[in-house]
Amino acid sequence: MVTQETSEAPGAVPADPADTPRYRLERAGIRNVWQYDDHVLDFAEGRLLLRGRNGAGKSKALEMLLPFLLDGDVRRLDTTGTNRTSLRWLMADDPRAGRRPEPEETGPDLLGGPEEAADEAGPEQADGDTGPVTRLGYLWVEFTTDRGDRGLDAAARATTGPNSASALLAASGTAGASALLAAATPGPGPAAEQTGPGAPGGRPSHLTLGAAVMAVGDSDPRCVFFVTDRRVGHDLELVTDGRPKPVDRLRSEIGADNCFTSAVPYRARVMHDLFGIDDSVRYRNLIHLLYRLRRPTIGDRLEAGELVGVLSEALPPMDESVLDEVARNIADLEQARAEKTALGEAGAGVTAFLDDYRGYLVHALRSRAADVREQIDAAAGRTAETERLRAELDRLITEESRISEERDQARRTRDTAEADDGTLAAARNNAATATGNERRAYDAAVGAYIRAAEAAWVAAEHAERVERHTVERLGEDTAAIDRALDILRQTHAEATRAATAAGIDPALLGEVPDTLDTVHAPRESATRVDLQGLEQAVEREPVEGIDLDDLRDRLGRLHDQLSHAAERSAERADMAARLTGLTTAEAAADRRLVALTSEAESADAVLEHAHDRESAAVAALREESAAYADGVRAWAARLRESSHAHALGDAVHELEGSVELPITDSLRVLDPDVPSTVSRLANNAVAPLLEDLRARRDVAVNEEGQLSDELAELAERRTGNAEHAPERPPWATYPRPRGEGAPLYLAVDFADGLSTREQAGLEAALEASGLLAGWIRADGSLHDPGTRDILVTPARQAKGRTLLDVLVPVAAPDRGVNHDSLRTLLSSIALHSEDEPVPGTAEDTEAKHRRDSSVATVSSMSLTGGWRLGVASGSHDKSEPEYIGEAARKRARDRQSANTDRRMAIAEALLAEAGERRWAVEQSYAELLEVSRSLPDPSQLIRARAVLDVAREDVAAARRAHATAGRAAEECRAELLDIRSRLRTSADVNALPSVRAELDSALRALDHLRVLVGSGLKDLDVLAWELADHEHHVAGWRAARAERVLAEDARAAAIDDMITVRRQFELGDRARGVPGEQIDAARDQVRARADEAARRLPELERGAQRARDERVGAEARLVAATQERAEQVRRALTAGERLVRAVSLPGGTGIDDTDVPDAVLLGAAGLDACAADDGPLTAYLAHSALHGGEPDADPAAGPPVPGPDARLALLEAFVGQLEEGLAAQVEAGAPEVDDSAILSSREDLHRLLTSAGWAQTRTELSEPRGLKRLTVHDEDGAHDVTAYAERITASAARADEAVAVAEEEAFERHLLGELAGHLARQIDEARALITTMNDVLKDVTTSAGLGVRLDWRLAPDAGADVEAVVPLLATPAEERTRVQTTRLRDALRRCIEAIRRLDPTATGGAQLRAALDYRSWFTFTVYVTDGAGDERRLGHRTALSQGEQRVVAYLVLFAAAAAHFDALAARASWAPRLILLDDAFAKVDEPTHGRLLGLLVELDLDFVLTSERVWGCFASVPSLNIYECLRDPNVPGIATLHFTWDGSRRRLVGV
Repeated sequence: MVTQETSEAPGAVPADPADTPRYRLERAGIRNVWQYDDHVLDFAEGRLLLRGRNGAGKSKALEMLLPFLLDGDVRRLDTTGTNRTSLRWLMADDPRAGRRPEPEETGPDLLGGPEEAADEAGPEQADGDTGPVTRLGYLWVEFTTDRGDRGLDAAARATTGPNSASALLAASGTAGASALLAAATPGPGPAAEQTGPGAPGGRPSHLTLGAAVMAVGDSDPRCVFFVTDRRVGHDLELVTDGRPKPVDRLRSEIGADNCFTSAVPYRARVMHDLFGIDDSVRYRNLIHLLYRLRRPTIGDRLEAGELVGVLSEALPPMDESVLDEVARNIADLEQARAEKTALGEAGAGVTAFLDDYRGYLVHALRSRAADVREQIDAAAGRTAETERLRAELDRLITEESRISEERDQARRTRDTAEADDGTLAAARNNAATATGNERRAYDAAVGAYIRAAEAAWVAAEHAERVERHTVERLGEDTAAIDRALDILRQTHAEATRAATAAGIDPALLGEVPDTLDTVHAPRESATRVDLQGLEQAVEREPVEGIDLDDLRDRLGRLHDQLSHAAERSAERADMAARLTGLTTAEAAADRRLVALTSEAESADAVLEHAHDRESAAVAALREESAAYADGVRAWAARLRESSHAHALGDAVHELEGSVELPITDSLRVLDPDVPSTVSRLANNAVAPLLEDLRARRDVAVNEEGQLSDELAELAERRTGNAEHAPERPPWATYPRPRGEGAPLYLAVDFADGLSTREQAGLEAALEASGLLAGWIRADGSLHDPGTRDILVTPARQAKGRTLLDVLVPVAAPDRGVNHDSLRTLLSSIALHSEDEPVPGTAEDTEAKHRRDSSVATVSSMSLTGGWRLGVASGSHDKSEPEYIGEAARKRARDRQSANTDRRMAIAEALLAEAGERRWAVEQSYAELLEVSRSLPDPSQLIRARAVLDVAREDVAAARRAHATAGRAAEECRAELLDIRSRLRTSADVNALPSVRAELDSALRALDHLRVLVGSGLKDLDVLAWELADHEHHVAGWRAARAERVLAEDARAAAIDDMITVRRQFELGDRARGVPGEQIDAARDQVRARADEAARRLPELERGAQRARDERVGAEARLVAATQERAEQVRRALTAGERLVRAVSLPGGTGIDDTDVPDAVLLGAAGLDACAADDGPLTAYLAHSALHGGEPDADPAAGPPVPGPDARLALLEAFVGQLEEGLAAQVEAGAPEVDDSAILSSREDLHRLLTSAGWAQTRTELSEPRGLKRLTVHDEDGAHDVTAYAERITASAARADEAVAVAEEEAFERHLLGELAGHLARQIDEARALITTMNDVLKDVTTSAGLGVRLDWRLAPDAGADVEAVVPLLATPAEERTRVQTTRLRDALRRCIEAIRRLDPTATGGAQLRAALDYRSWFTFTVYVTDGAGDERRLGHRTALSQGEQRVVAYLVLFAAAAAHFDALAARASWAPRLILLDDAFAKVDEPTHGRLLGLLVELDLDFVLTSERVWGCFASVPSLNIYECLRDPNVPGIATLHFTWDGSRRRLVGV
C-alpha cells in the first residue's frame, strides 16, 4: 500500500483523497505521572518502539498515553484488561510528592472542587503543611500532517547531557534515576518552522491531545482534557519554573472551549477533529479494536480457535447503552408485572380486612352511642324538672307579691281610715269655715308635705338608678368572668390535647369549672303610689349572679392540679429527652444491624452459591474423573493392540490400575496426583520403546546418511574424474589463478629411462612430501609468502643428482611457467638412493669448513619413495604413477572410474536396504508416538480439580465471612435488643412512646403543655383578680339595693304623709259645716273600714309569710335541680366527648388546631354523612374549639357563643345522625366483629402484605382514641388502612397503565425499534468490515507465498431462533409485515429467555449482552492459501510451522485494523492509522519480526510497540525511534536511551 501524503487540512473533504495528508503520530510526553518526571518521546514517521526489561515502565507509558488520550476512559488503562493499573495508583505511587502545591501552581480547581480550597489552607500550612499532598501531572500526544525529517534527526538536534551510554549509566551511581532521566532526556529544541496550512507546500497541521491529572491525597484523581493545535515545547509550555503549569493558566492560554472536565465531550471533540467521525458508536468500535490489539497476549498462542475469538472481538460490538436501555425496559416490564400481581393480591387482602373492620366499627360505635344516648336522656329529664321548678317559682313569686300587696293595701286602708276618723272628729268641733291664717297654715303644710314627697321621689329614683348601674356592672363582671373562663377553658382544652399528645392523663389537668348561677335578688312585684296618689304596678327582674365561693373553691383546686401537671410535664420531658437519646442509639444500632444483616444475608447467599459451585465442581470433577479413567483405559487398550504389545510387560496393568476410582472415597474422584502418575507410568511404558525405536531409527538414518554421503562423494568423484589431481592440504587455501602458474605434477614429466617402479617411487616421494600438488609460479617458486600454501624456496643447485635428472619440464603455454626457473627449482632438490646418505645429514663426512654452502641442501627425493624436507622426512610407495605424465594420469582416471562405478552400485543397494529399515522403524515409531500422544489430556481433569479447589476455598472463605458477618450481626442484634429493652422498660414505666418520631412529638407536646399550663396559671391569676373585683361589686350592689329600699320606703312614707295631710285637709274642709250626724255616720263608716282592714291584716300577714316561705323553698329546690342538671349535662358531654374523640382527628399538624371529623374512619364504617362539613359533628367540634370565643375578641364583635346547652344540643343531633347511620349499616348486613376477630383479620392481612415481597411493609394495630386503628407502614410512611386501600387501588390502576406502557416501550420501541435497528446496522457494518479485510488480505502474502481469506457466516449451533432473526433483521423495519414483526419479537424474546434459563443469577444487562451479541451468532473460518491458489482451513492440524502460524495470525489482525482505517479514510482521509502492541511479537523468531514490521509499514499503519527483546532494526522498516527504558526498583524515576533506525543503521542519539 502507498502512504497517503498531501497537506489538505482536516475539516473539509478534499477533492482527491490521494493528495490528502493524514495525521501521523509525531510526539508524546509524560510529565510528573508515576515514575516519569518529564519525558518526550519522538516518533519516526509515526513509528515508536519502547524497549526494556520487565518492570522498566514501557507498558505503563503505553497505558498512560494510548488509547487513553483518544477516549479518556480511565477504566481501561491496564493493557491486560485486569484493571491493575489506575490513575489513582499511578498518581499515588510517587515518593517524590511531599508537599502541597501553592495556589499559583494549581490555580482554581477546574476539576470540580471549590476555588477557595487553596485559600483555606492558610499561611500556617505553607511552612509545615500536614494536609493531603496534591500532585499535578500531564499526559499528551501530538499528531501532525508533516512528514518532517522522518523523526530521525529531531532527537539528534536536541541538546543532551552525557554523550554516551556509559556516561548515562555512570550518572545513576550519584544522582539516582532523576539524574539518569535528566541526562537521557533531550532538551527542547527550537520551534520548527511551519509553512502554512492548505495545499502541498503549505503550513502543516498539528493537533495535540492531552490530559492534566490532579490527585489530592488518597482521593481519586480527576482529569482536565484538552485539545489544541499548539505544540508542546514550541508555542505551548506545560512547565513553569520547573513545575507543572497550573490548570487555570493552561485554560486561559488555550481557551476554555478546548478544555473538558468530562470524557464525553472530550471524546466527541477528538472523534470529530482527529478522526472525522460523527457516529459515537463507530468511534467506540474503533477504540475497542485498538484496546483489543493492545493486549500483551494478542500474539501469544494464537491458535485457530483463539484467532477466531480475537477476530470476533474485533468486530464492532453492540452498543452498551442500547443494550442497557433495552435491559432496563425489560426489567421494568417484569417489575411492573410483578408489582401489578402483588398489588392485586394486596388489594384483595385489604378489601377483606376493611369488610371486617366495618363490622368492628359498627359494633363499637353502637355501644358507645347507646351510652351517650342514655346520658342525654337523663340530661333531658333533669332539664324538664328544672323548667317545672322554675315555673313553680315564678308562680309562687307572683302569689307572694299579690299577698304582700293585699297586706300593704289593708295596712294603708286601716291607717287611712283611722286618719279620716281623727280628721272627722276634729272637724266636728271646728268652725264652719277656716280662717285665713288656717288656710295659709294649711297651704304651707300641704306644700311642705308635697315638697318632702317630691324630694323623697327624687331620692328613690336616684337610688334605683344607682342600683341599676350596680346591677349592670355585675352583669359586666359576670361577662368578664365568663370571658376569662372561656379563655382559660380554651387554654385548658389546648393543654388537654397537648397532654394527650404527650401521654399525660388529661384528668391531671382537672376541669375548668362552669359558673354556678345564683340569684342575688328574686323577681319583685310591687305597687307604688305616685305623687298624684295613683298606684303603679312595679315588676323588678331578679338579680342573677354567680356563686363566688363555689367558683373560688373549684378554681383553687384547678390551680393546684395545673401546678402539679406542670411539675409532671417537666419530669416527663426530662424522661422523654433521655428516651430520645436511647432512640438515637437504637436507630444507629438498627442501621448497623440492617447493614450487618444485609451483609450476613449476602454472605449466606455467597455461601449458598459457593456450595452450589462446590457441588457443581464435584459433579464436574466426578464426570471428568470417569471420562479421564475411561480415556486412559481406552489408551491402554489401544497400546495393547499395537505391534509393541509384547514389550510392554506389566506397565500397562499398573497404568490401568492407577485410574481405578476409589471405593471408600465419598467423592468417587481421582486423586490429584493421578495425571502425573498416569503420565509417569505411560512414559515408563512407552519411553523405552520410543527410545529404542529412536536409537534404531538413528542408526538407520546414520547408516542411510553415510551411504548417501558416500554415494554423493562417489558421484562427485566420478564427475571430477576428468581432471585427476592429488589432494591439497586442508590449510592450503590459495586460489591458484590459472594464468599465474601450474601445479608441479602438471609442469613436469618423467625423464626417459626410468622404470615404472622408479616412476612410482619418485611420484610417491613427491606426493608424500607435499611437493607434488605444490603451486609453481612463473619465477619457479612453489609458494608466494603472502598466500597459504607450501613454501619451498629455490636454492643453489644440489650436489649430485637432482630432480632435474629424472624430471623434465613440459610445455604449459597458458600457465605462464618459465622452464628456466623450473629447471633451477628441480636442480635444487637432490635425488638420492636408499643406500646414499641424504645431502646435508650427519652422514655427510666432509669437513664443515670445506663444505660448499652453495650446494648444501636438506631437500631430497629418492626413486624408491623416500623424501626429506629439512628436518621432516618419510617414505611412501605406490605401484604405479598416477599424476606425473599425461599417460599416467589417463590410466589412473580409468582405474578410478571403474572402481567408483562398482562402489556406487554397492552403496545404492545398501542405501535401499537402509531406507527400508528406516521406513519400517519410522512407521513403528510413528505408530507408537501417535499412540503415546493420544494419551488423554488431563487438562480438563486438572481444571476440574482446580475449580473444585477454588470452590472449596471459596466455600471456606464464604463460611468464614458468613460466620464473621453472623457474629457481627448477632452482637449488633444483642446490643439493639438491650437498647430496645431498656428503652421499652423506661417507656413502659413512664408511659412514654418508644418511637423516635412519637417521642419528638411528645417532647413538642410537653413543651407546648408547659407553656399552656403556665398560660393557664396566669389566666387563673387574672381570674382571681376579676373575682375579687366582682365580689367588691356585689357588695356595692347590696349597699345600693339597701339604699334603694330605704329610699323607696321614705318615698312611700312621704307620699303617704303628703296624701294623708292633703286628705285630712280636704276632708276637714268638706266636713266644716256638715251636720254632726253626717259626720258621725261618716265616722262610723270609716271606723268600720278600719276595723275590717285590721281584722283582715293578721291573716294577710300570715299569708304573706307563708308565700315567702314557699318561695324560698322553691328557690332552694330550683338551685338544687339546676346543679343536678348542670352535672348531668357535664356527664352527657363527657360521654359524648369520648364518642366524638373516637371519630375525630386533630385538624392539623399543630397541637392547638381544631379537631375535625375523622372522615376516613367514618367512611370505613359507612357513615360518610356524619363527616359532612355542615353536619352536627362538625358544628359540635367547631363549638368546642370556639367555646368562649377568641382570647382577644371583642364581645360586641359578634353574637354570643352558646354554652353547654348548645353543645349538648349539637351532641344530641350528632348521636341521632350516628344512630340512624348505624341502624342502616346493621340493616345492610354489617357483620358483628369483636376485638378478637379484628385481631385475627389483622394477622391475616399482615401475613399477606409481608409475603408479597414488600420487605418494608408492616402493619400496626393501635387504639389511639378508644377505637382500634390499623396503620400500614411502607417506604412512603404510615397510612391508615382505608387510605392504604385507596393507595393500593390507585397503584393497581397505575400498575395496569405501567404494564401497558412498559410492554409498548420494551417490545415495540426498544426491542423491535432501537435494538433491532442497531443489530442490523452492526451486522451490516461487520460484513462490510470483513469484505474490506479480505480486500486487504487479497494482496498481502508471506515470504513463503501464503495468503489468508476470511469467511464469516452463521455458526452451525446458532439455533433456529437466531437463524430466523438474522434474515428478519436484514429486512428494513418499514418493510416488515405484521407477521414478520411478530416472528422477530418472539424469536428475540426466546433468545433472551434461553440465556436467562442458563444463568438466572446474571443481571438483565449481562443476559441481554449474552443473548443478543451478534458476534456469538456467527463464526469465522480462516483459510490459508498458497501460491497455487489452493486454500486450506486453518486449524491445529494445518501443516504450518509455528512461525508461519504466527505470521498468519498477525497478518489477519493487522488486516482487521487496516480495514477499519480504510473504511474510515473513505470519509476522513486525514484520520490517523495506528496500531498499538504491548509485548509485541513475543516468542516469535527474529526474522519474523522483520516480516511483521514490514507488513505494518506496507499497510501504512503507524505503530507503538513495547517489547523486551525486539529492536525492530530491519530493512523493511524505513525509520523507527527506539527508547530503551531504564529503571532501578530501589530508586524512583525512569531514564531512557534513545536510538534511531534509518533503514540501514542504528545509532544512539547523543553519542
